[in-house]
Amino acid sequence: MEERKATRPGWKRPGREGAAASRTRPAGRRPVSRPLIGELALEAGLVPPDMLAQALDRQRQWGGRLGQILVSTGALRSGDLARLYGAQRGVPVVDLVAEPRDETLAKESDLDFYLRAACLPWRRRAGETIYVASDPDHARSAIAEHDGRFRPVFVTSQRDISRILTRDFGL
Repeated sequence: MEERKATRPGWKRPGREGAAASRTRPAGRRPVSRPLIGELALEAGLVPPDMLAQALDRQRQWGGRLGQILVSTGALRSGDLARLYGAQRGVPVVDLVAEPRDETLAKESDLDFYLRAACLPWRRRAGETIYVASDPDHARSAIAEHDGRFRPVFVTSQRDISRILTRDFGL
């Protein structure tokens, strides 16, 4: 099976200059100053417009995050979502198969934390532990609370996190 790669797409679509930057979320949520996952997926050619429209309908009806809806319905692969998320936020993306984690960093006593935050310690660089997470925004604060300070967090797919936790911790 040929792997689809999400390259860093252009941030503006023809005739829509600044549209993504000026869009806001529903009432009570902060403004979005970055391109939306749905727009990035369309621009990268990962999701056809009709599948995106169906996913947006489901999101309006049931709530939830669009990327997770696209993955759960089979419209987008977990790895593609991770690459889009990384491009959207300017966060490095790690493929844990191609760039395995340092197995000495994770402790079995922290398994509950890894499961709750959907993260794992990945590598050490310059004495700093770098984590990988499927949702770095959520994991960043959980890691700071757990470790007592903020740490760098890169993005990886939820599938990679689940596979590593299952393999290495016997889940």
